[in-house]
Amino acid sequence: MARQYELDAIEKACRTAIEYKKFSYKFIQNIIENRMEDERIPEKKRELPKHNNLRGRDYYNNQQQTLN
Repeated sequence: MARQYELDAIEKACRTAIEYKKFSYKFIQNIIENRMEDERIPEKKRELPKHNNLRGRDYYNNQQQTLN
């Protein structure tokens, strides 16, 4: 890989791979080939599972109002 790409691009791509815990040659190669070494990959937002014991923002906002 060092013969094909600039060392700076490889280092940046490796830092990105470490940050996202994607430790494959192909992942690093894709970052470099698509010139994404300076971009950050957005993380997917995960929703909380529906469960009776989980309290949301509204619950805690109401608690704050009753304490005042």
